[in-house]
Amino acid sequence: MNYLSKKAKPFFNPAKKKAAKALKAGQYAEAVEYYNGLIEDNPDSVSMRCDRGEAYLYLNEYEKAKEDLDIYINKKQDDERGYYLRGIANDKLNLRWDALNDLNKALRIKPDSPFALESLKICARHNYDLGNRDKAFKELNLILQASVYDTWALEIRGKMYYENKQYLDALQDFNSFLEIQPVSVSILELRGNIYRKLNQYKDALNDYNQALRLNQNDPNILINRSKTHIFQKQYSDALRDIEKYLYYGGELNASVLKNRGLIYAGLSRYNEAITDFTMSLENKEKGSTYRQRAQVYQALKQYKEALSDLNHALILDDSDKESLIMRNQTLTVNPNDVNALSDRGRNYMALNKRYEAMIDIERALSINPNHIQALLTRAKLYRMQETYSAALSDLNTAIEIEPRNPTLLKSRGKIYTLINEYENAIQDLNIAIDKEKRSSSFKYRGKSFLMLGKYKEAIDDFSDALNLNPKKSSVYCDRSEAYFHIGKYKHALTDINKSLEFNENEKSFELRSLIHEKLHQTKTAKTDLDKALSLSPQSTSLLLQRATLLEKLQKYQESLTDWDELLQIDPNNIIALQGRGKMLIKLCRYEEAESTFIKILEMDPNNLDTICYQAEIYKEQKNYEKAIEVLVRGLENAPGDTNTLHLFVVKGDIHRLRKEYAESLEDLNKALNLDLNVMDIDNNEPINDDKKYNALALCYRGSIYRNNKDNDNALKDLNGSLMNDPKNIFALCERGAVYRDKGSFNDAWNDIENALKLSEDNDDDLE
Repeated sequence: MNYLSKKAKPFFNPAKKKAAKALKAGQYAEAVEYYNGLIEDNPDSVSMRCDRGEAYLYLNEYEKAKEDLDIYINKKQDDERGYYLRGIANDKLNLRWDALNDLNKALRIKPDSPFALESLKICARHNYDLGNRDKAFKELNLILQASVYDTWALEIRGKMYYENKQYLDALQDFNSFLEIQPVSVSILELRGNIYRKLNQYKDALNDYNQALRLNQNDPNILINRSKTHIFQKQYSDALRDIEKYLYYGGELNASVLKNRGLIYAGLSRYNEAITDFTMSLENKEKGSTYRQRAQVYQALKQYKEALSDLNHALILDDSDKESLIMRNQTLTVNPNDVNALSDRGRNYMALNKRYEAMIDIERALSINPNHIQALLTRAKLYRMQETYSAALSDLNTAIEIEPRNPTLLKSRGKIYTLINEYENAIQDLNIAIDKEKRSSSFKYRGKSFLMLGKYKEAIDDFSDALNLNPKKSSVYCDRSEAYFHIGKYKHALTDINKSLEFNENEKSFELRSLIHEKLHQTKTAKTDLDKALSLSPQSTSLLLQRATLLEKLQKYQESLTDWDELLQIDPNNIIALQGRGKMLIKLCRYEEAESTFIKILEMDPNNLDTICYQAEIYKEQKNYEKAIEVLVRGLENAPGDTNTLHLFVVKGDIHRLRKEYAESLEDLNKALNLDLNVMDIDNNEPINDDKKYNALALCYRGSIYRNNKDNDNALKDLNGSLMNDPKNIFALCERGAVYRDKGSFNDAWNDIENALKLSEDNDDDLE
């Protein structure tokens, strides 16, 4: 059979017509039988896969449908029918995202397909469930444009409007729904709720009554009708509805208890009202419930209890104006009530209204100078104002009266920590913790241990604080700092990451940057400093830290930018001026560098580091005589106890470059004879300036020994230099030359290879 006949065969096969006819007639099982045979004979026919997939879909065999439709779509990626059918199958298989992807593609290709309406409903349902309200609204609007009487779309869109508090729009949809389907209990109830929220109580009652005629035992409708009766002050009717609600199995939850309390209050059954409000608050604290119970207490002239409730209401919601007015009115009944004044002052403090708080507390203490709670509150207010001596005075007075009170001792321990009296803080907090284990007590004792360098004790306290309050972000930061100091950098990193999950702040980013530096993750460290500076762009310490880090990364222009920015904030900062000058040298901008160093020397004529940098400029310009002159003057004027290491190293190097080896060795030996514990260096730590210049002194002296054919001493010095600074390219080259001269060619080759690699890496990093 030729190719044409092979292609033509399925089109003229009678079974194909029968399969299509069966599919159209809804005889899906019969259609599948026909397609099975056809596909077996023609496995490459993807169109029949699509047809069989549709048949499987209507037979609820969704996996098989999806399998056929996957094959079809793989070949026919621009045909909407496959996407519609597979999207519906994915929906049935609870593959929500796959369904949405397929149906959205199908709707884009052909939005007027016979499958479009069903597909829009599926998409709207999923987007509604996922909280994608805008998409769901768009899809529901399209459904209702195509089918204005679609009750499903009217119901869902009405509910969405209701949830968005768009009550008039919801009302319009529910009205349309009930015109088509007037006996829907759920929609009648929802419309009744809308009428109630719109203060149309008569219409609300009509809907609830109609719904209850259809379902007289529905607890939800009964409780909603009860609420409407309360608004109309029909308390007896409201109580009957609640009793029916409970009879038919409704839950006596906080809301129902609160509503019944309102009913009892409206019926002047005050004791029953207080009982219900109290039970409601035990289940769920709400400011409005406290306020309503306070109203009952006021009616009973129990003003102390009323004040307590109003204070609680304002702690929960400081914008509750009604509670504030009621509290002030209640306090006027007994303006000299010390407890009430103290409580109100404490609550003002909790609301961050410190001025009002201080007025109440001062008044309370003028009546009773030894009132413990008032003294404690005033001490806290003073602490917030950073008036620590006044806070300490109040706490001392209170502790003289109650010397073992853990709350007072905890508060005084905090003050001692804040004023750097760490031993006193620990003493107070030890007693407080023995009496009462509180997270804040462990936190502040831990901070005192941290500041005293007792890192293990600090870590133990911070861990106890976090066991009691795992969401205290500042404690994670403090424990991270303690881990940092004992070299447990991975533990420190875990804690600081946890702290940043709760609260992003510059201190935590700065600490994490230091941790990343210790872990040799300098680029990540720089990213954290960027974040810290975005939060505190005027921080000179952060700018200094980043400028120094950028120098290590050999990003000299960026480092210079940070030094310049720091100097705009603090123009006479000598460290910043030195940093700026060093970067200008790196960038070969010698005149600007010299100008910067001259400014430093005008402020501090004997600044030896600056003199050295000035000499290095002359060295780079090959003006060796001028460089030596500057260094000699610096050494002559240097105080006796000053570290002159830098000067001797630079001076020795200049003599070396001038081939004045005897003079060079004299200077380098002086540098290396300085008592700096130079050999006790941790190779995993970045070297400081003193260690760097000691490494250079060894390198330069080793170079001279090599030049003088003293290979053994040269090798000893160069090994010492590279032990301290393994990335010194000059030292590697010099040692490679020594190895070569000694015939150790493998060692020589290794050093030259390492030097070349470092040189390439530096070229990659340079700007």
